[in-house]
Amino acid sequence: MKSKKKKQTKFKIPRLLKSKYTIGLFVLLFASYGVYSLLNTSAYVPKLTLNEGEFTALSPARIHDGKITENETIQVQVTGKGGVPTANVSAVVANITVASPTKAGYMTVFPTGTSLPTASTINFTPASGAIANQISIKIGPDGKINIYNKFGDARVIVDVSGYYATAAGASGSRFVATYPARIFDASVDENTTTPVQIAGKGELPASGIAAVVVNITVAQPTKDGYLTAFPTGEALPDASSINFTAGSGGIANQITLKVGADGRVNVFNPFGTARVIMDVSGYFGATGSRFISVNPDRLDDSSYTENKIKPFKLLGQKGVPPSHVTAVVINVTAATPSKAGYVAVYPFGMPVPDTSTVNFSPSTGAIANQIIAKLGPDGKINVQNRWGNTRVILDISGYFINNDELEVVAYDASKVMPANPNMALYTAGYNIAYGPSASHRFNIHESANRQSVSAANRATLVWFYGGGWENGDNNLTTAYDNIAKHLAAEYGYKLIAANYRKSGEAPYPAQYQDAIALVKFLKANAATYDIDPNRIILGGFSAGGDIATMAGLGYNAPEFQPNFVPANVAQQSALVYRLLTFATPFDKSAWSRSYASNASPIAGLNKLLGNASTSPDYTGYLKLDALQYATNDDPPHYTVMSDSDQVIPFNTQYPALVAIGKRSSTLLQIGGPNKHVSGLDASVSGILEYLK
Repeated sequence: MKSKKKKQTKFKIPRLLKSKYTIGLFVLLFASYGVYSLLNTSAYVPKLTLNEGEFTALSPARIHDGKITENETIQVQVTGKGGVPTANVSAVVANITVASPTKAGYMTVFPTGTSLPTASTINFTPASGAIANQISIKIGPDGKINIYNKFGDARVIVDVSGYYATAAGASGSRFVATYPARIFDASVDENTTTPVQIAGKGELPASGIAAVVVNITVAQPTKDGYLTAFPTGEALPDASSINFTAGSGGIANQITLKVGADGRVNVFNPFGTARVIMDVSGYFGATGSRFISVNPDRLDDSSYTENKIKPFKLLGQKGVPPSHVTAVVINVTAATPSKAGYVAVYPFGMPVPDTSTVNFSPSTGAIANQIIAKLGPDGKINVQNRWGNTRVILDISGYFINNDELEVVAYDASKVMPANPNMALYTAGYNIAYGPSASHRFNIHESANRQSVSAANRATLVWFYGGGWENGDNNLTTAYDNIAKHLAAEYGYKLIAANYRKSGEAPYPAQYQDAIALVKFLKANAATYDIDPNRIILGGFSAGGDIATMAGLGYNAPEFQPNFVPANVAQQSALVYRLLTFATPFDKSAWSRSYASNASPIAGLNKLLGNASTSPDYTGYLKLDALQYATNDDPPHYTVMSDSDQVIPFNTQYPALVAIGKRSSTLLQIGGPNKHVSGLDASVSGILEYLK
């Protein structure tokens, strides 16, 4: 849109410098033949489910244009407008334009249903005319956003250009941060539409780009005006991307823009001539990171002297997880500068790039640009003020995460269960029936001080004993059960010691049906047994770990649904909160191939299938494999194995775990002195963090 603004001082608009960072996932690993990944974490990292955090690009569309008065908060409907769906939307990408303000001030955009944060979105003065800032912002449960205006009256315009989905939302694209690269720098004439090649430029692929993240800078315009960037092949929208005034030195706005089918975008300039610069820093395609929005929060507000560089650690701060984060969304505001200049934000550990994030001059007052900032290998960014002194404000509103891989960390003897662990429990319930068989029974064990421990630890651990699906009991008398007893006694978990039908009583899938039936029973009777139905953890050792895994991943599998429970139990969801397993056979087929015929595992697997043969049934074993049930909506899974396990050889299970880890959140600990590994080798602190 067109508006008036004071002439600005000219200054350098630098070129971006390439930088590279690839982030991995974590696994507890000490394998004799190599470490697969060693990215350690100190807290739980969320695993996004289904289509959660995926992006759908839209052609820019105006959804609001109206007046806002001083100290007023208005609500803007987002869902159902401008191509945004009516439901299953977590966040929106919107260009916020402020025009004709009567006073210097700022606006804050934040989700409805939340308190006004200590953060600003866009700053302006009467002299600035129209000014824009594109943001990614979480929306409220009613599909709206709030816009708060602190000072004076102004016109506020909202143009949407995309949205992020919830788990149940539309399948979309994922973000890949690339080496920053300048793809366009030229004079653009009045009333012209200039196509700009996107695909194949810099490190962008030649095809498969749904949208591009590009910083558009306008310098030395001859008239007040604006630019509209939009996909080739589509009509010019009623929307603007960046606004400017005649003679301004430079002003920037980073935008996320849908790319045309030919891999290009159009840039329309209706007024005057101007130098237009476009620097790309990422794209949305079939693979990459997904977005999690957080309520806007202030990261920093500091004075910067000339050439000052200040590092910031983002991992583990302000709602950002401690690992697996590839980029953060930050609003960068420069205020009260003493000279014309710019602030540059770039990955820590890289040289100062020849690029700018926010351009300013003393005449502009405060000016903001929300950016997607790529993190350095240690999860930090640098913020540099290039000229003069200025105040720099950083507000965070989200991050991109990529943890679609198996997670691994190294065995640490200092974190395992103590030699004489606390396992003092009392039996709060004994031989409670959850089904018609005499095997459908469970016991409840608790610590005497359970109610005094942190509420975060008062979850319920349902424990399945091992024994090759044909032996064992739920009396918790083996060393393999000690980790479950310790978690209950020391940290306040309610412990459900489960019995189930063994293979001699009923073959597959009875054992998995029993686990599902028990989960449903506990949820239906949660009040009776003082259980939080949303914090049930399935755990077990060896065959018990398999039962927990198959029920935890296959909770919706038709073949695992019990037909022996009453209707009020059957209607409960079998989805649990977490999985915790030890020495578990995930790929029974690969496991069986490591043994000769008549070996114990083959006999046990055959008996589980109801097969009296002593010969391997490789086809039959396929239906026992966990991978077929792994999806992005599974509960997070902490599993412990040994690379020297002689019962379940590690090399027979690792490929399956890698495949499972690509589909569902799986953390693998490998190592420790025990061979058929027990809870003695588990990192207790790691488990506690993961089970939170």
